[in-house]
Amino acid sequence: MNPTRRILLIDDESQKNSLEKIENGLKDRLVIESKQIEVLHADYLDDEANLKPEKVYEAIETALKSTRYDLILVDYSYGQVGIDGLDVIKQIRIKHPKDDLILYSANQREIIAKVVGENLKDSSTTEIISGINELMNFRIAKIVSRPAMDSEIIGYLRSDMTFSPYGFIVNVLRENRDKVFLSCYPKLSGKTFGEIADLIDGGENGMGNEWLSAILEQLIVYLSEVNE
Repeated sequence: MNPTRRILLIDDESQKNSLEKIENGLKDRLVIESKQIEVLHADYLDDEANLKPEKVYEAIETALKSTRYDLILVDYSYGQVGIDGLDVIKQIRIKHPKDDLILYSANQREIIAKVVGENLKDSSTTEIISGINELMNFRIAKIVSRPAMDSEIIGYLRSDMTFSPYGFIVNVLRENRDKVFLSCYPKLSGKTFGEIADLIDGGENGMGNEWLSAILEQLIVYLSEVNE
């Protein structure tokens, strides 16, 4: 059976066709499961049809807490709505600093203008370096053009075929998030699987590796006991 890769896509328009192309382009090697959050969906608008960004961020966080996605795709421009893809990524990175993320745009100059300024040729070296550093802080794996997005994502996922114990463990924990860890191991005992998954992601406390080690140590103890 081919391994599964999960994609979360954030855009203001339906990208069903693109997701189907990505799925078909990888069907010989991967099973693709995907979910899209449509930024301008009615659920995220007020009574006057104005976007409420906090509702979008809440929907994204709910999705990321319920499932660990192997790749997050973020569109840069949502029209004149007050937020853009970098604003979305900034919110994601607060609690999910490790997730693979690709930003795409029909007009990549918009991204440059956001971090450096509209007139790049008139910007000082200091301003350009500052903009580059700001962009690097978002920890974006790739920035791609919208027309090339489908083929870029297919190539990216084809090149990343390594099995990730980290991703597998977090997904299993999230799929059983309400169960309580009945363990004598002090770090884990009494916590729900979902709480442990959040701690492994480690966005808030920076101790993700420590929690992952705790899970693996407990697994080794269990395997030792059942084989005695």
